[in-house]
Amino acid sequence: IELRESVTVLRGNPDESVGTVLRGAVVVSVAEDYRVRAIHARFRGRMRIWWNKGSPHQAIREVKRTLFERNWILLPQGKHTHILKAGVHRYEFEELLPGDLPETVSVEYGSVHYQVQATVERPLLHHNLATEREVRVERHPYPMPLDWLDVCQVSDVWQNRVSYAMSVPTRAVGSGDVLPVRVEWQPEREDTRVRGVIFTLVEHVQYRPNEWAVQRDQRCVAQHSEKLGDANGCGGTGDWSRTFFFRLPESDYRHPRSRVQCDCRTPWIRVKHRLRVHVVFEDGIGAAKVYGIIPIVVLPQSPRSLAADPPGYDN
Repeated sequence: IELRESVTVLRGNPDESVGTVLRGAVVVSVAEDYRVRAIHARFRGRMRIWWNKGSPHQAIREVKRTLFERNWILLPQGKHTHILKAGVHRYEFEELLPGDLPETVSVEYGSVHYQVQATVERPLLHHNLATEREVRVERHPYPMPLDWLDVCQVSDVWQNRVSYAMSVPTRAVGSGDVLPVRVEWQPEREDTRVRGVIFTLVEHVQYRPNEWAVQRDQRCVAQHSEKLGDANGCGGTGDWSRTFFFRLPESDYRHPRSRVQCDCRTPWIRVKHRLRVHVVFEDGIGAAKVYGIIPIVVLPQSPRSLAADPPGYDN
């Protein structure tokens, strides 16, 4: 199965998107004349959520739903079998996908996935040939919300021992990108020493298998820490600031445990992310830790790449 595009892209939110076109072909290559009865293909999207209600020892409940289905008869069945001559035979297919179709999602207890299946039916006493291919559907914001591109900062004064501020240049960041995180530090005591900074990307998931059930879960997607000391200029009563660099994991729906799932708001699964920044320090009073939580939006690509790739007329 060949697809015209490696990723099928929906642009804009579900209420405004005009949809997109899925194009591809089923390619049958035979070394000699080959008898077949028919050739057909099917595109299908399915949602699946599973969870334990109450005790983890109780039976797992599961909800499945077909979101979209389309069948193509590429070579119809007739009174007699078809003979494919030796060589390569291409059977193209095309389908307009609606703009409110949910994007591909793969998280701990749920998924939305799409697949094209192709079947070559053989005459009696011969095994049918079948193959399948995953179709990745992404939703790109269009236009990009302006508040996603603004600087996001959190600040606080902790027990009159330290004032601090943490900021990122933009809330929107692409999977696999490097996010600059600036930490500004103003201790109130001369004996304050910063020992380290810890960055943790947390993924929050909400499952809604039906109208009356809501399940929530969260997990640590990535973590990065740096040890600091006097050599880094992070001690004393003077103000100091430093920019750290946090790399986000890649987005890969085939490996949900080790990769990040992009932000999404489907009717059944919603995903959002928070970057937790912990600063570990000590002074004459004792050791302590302060933290800030910065909301970020994880996109399939960097915001600059998405802005440079507007929708084409053929989409």
